[in-house]
Amino acid sequence: MNFSTKILRLFIALIRKLPYRTAAKLGSFLGTTLWFFSFKRVNRLESRCVSSLGVGVTLSRRIIKDSYANMGRIFFEFFNLKSREEAADLVSFIGEEILREALKEGRGVIFMTAHLANWEIAAAAVCHRGYPLNVIYTPQRNNAGVEDILREQREKVCGMGLIPSEGAGMKEAFKVLKRGEILCILQDLDARSDGVISEFLGLPASVHTGLIKLNRRFNCPVVPLRVVRDESGKNLLLFYPPLSFDEDMEKSLLICNNIIESWVTEHPDQWMWILDRWEFAHNAARHRSGS
Repeated sequence: MNFSTKILRLFIALIRKLPYRTAAKLGSFLGTTLWFFSFKRVNRLESRCVSSLGVGVTLSRRIIKDSYANMGRIFFEFFNLKSREEAADLVSFIGEEILREALKEGRGVIFMTAHLANWEIAAAAVCHRGYPLNVIYTPQRNNAGVEDILREQREKVCGMGLIPSEGAGMKEAFKVLKRGEILCILQDLDARSDGVISEFLGLPASVHTGLIKLNRRFNCPVVPLRVVRDESGKNLLLFYPPLSFDEDMEKSLLICNNIIESWVTEHPDQWMWILDRWEFAHNAARHRSGS
């Protein structure tokens, strides 16, 4: 274990010792601090916010600032979590009967969700209720052991299964659905060169097609699922009726985009703007224009 990894593990150990509310407040503060010093990225995200939501510069600045605060809070809340039982006290389920009915079909269930509020703690709460949850994730560079630490927290503490979005991940996703389990897909990520360009909040974005392909192959219910943080700080987990898709891929992707758009529009400060959903499509357009 190198020095950077030791420091990070010590930092996380300290987060775990904090009272939950203290950890949440400190995370929000550090997220806001990061926002303050991230001039170049913040300016780009504010521009995206203005263009996509049609808001003014002042409101877009507040939205991005609050999004950074929420990101810091998520990090501290997640690593403050010591068991999935703790997560159960932080999450309220709304419409859970939709999930139970979908699972009864025996073909597995796909969750379509997004990076809203604290989706990590919500996933731990789902696992606490005994649901077999598997999440498709994008592997990151393992700087300072961050990837290893995230995996440990998600698997050992939260209880979720992890499936990489690359390599043999698709085969494992097949197995999950064949077993009648839940496959969670965060559909708001930039798919880059692997995706199809589709409109999201009025701007072109590269969108993953895997969700639609899996639905077609296994005829499994796709249940939209979002997390909303209420005024008390508690996360509300809302289940929606299964989706019906069009035979046309682009139209099907628009169905997904429109739902996530409505979620982001309702609570833009709770969405992780730092992911920059439009980056690949924007850069590709600039390259084509030669600018």
